[in-house]
Amino acid sequence: MTRAFAIILALAATLSAAPAAARDFTVYASTAPILYRYAACMFDGDAPSYEAQLDKCAPMKQRLEAEADAAIDRFHVIERYDVDVELRNGFREIRNDTKQTRRQNRPVPSEIVAYLECMGKGVMATADYKNGDAIDYIGIEQPCYDATIATGNVDDTRQLYLRFQQVGRLTWPAARQARFASNAGNQLRFARRFERSFLNMGFVPHDLDERSSQ
Repeated sequence: MTRAFAIILALAATLSAAPAAARDFTVYASTAPILYRYAACMFDGDAPSYEAQLDKCAPMKQRLEAEADAAIDRFHVIERYDVDVELRNGFREIRNDTKQTRRQNRPVPSEIVAYLECMGKGVMATADYKNGDAIDYIGIEQPCYDATIATGNVDDTRQLYLRFQQVGRLTWPAARQARFASNAGNQLRFARRFERSFLNMGFVPHDLDERSSQ
């Protein structure tokens, strides 16, 4: 009985130490800029530990949550609860991804971090976004790409770039009719499903030193 209890305790300790499994979640067009800015802060990785990075980004997260509440009120009526739930899921997955990148010593490329910040900040600063009229990446995405992704190793960042790329314009209230379908192949979607967390660690390149030793 004592041995069985010890095995149970050891198993529980192992499970508690294991990283949380990556989960799928939905990113709505209205809250994507908010998640992008939080991810940019968390993935910046300049703090000495995950806990320190979490503390560093806590004030920004608090501001972003307040801005998210306002954005959801502006852009959503029927699906307001779902958007809020998925936003919280996004925050959770970004935190889990940050743990994984540190545990595996696979930092998010600085070009991707800068791209996320540029995209999120650019859209949130537009009058359309502030007024609840539209979410518009026209005139934002290309300059963000040119200033960030194009300056680094495009091969290393391509998969993550395509995952986070947002193009086009989505206007309200017509956007509600689009839902998960895009109006065309390259149009901005009402919502997108992110599989295997926010990042998908399979898309994060290994450190150059680690790759050279393989």
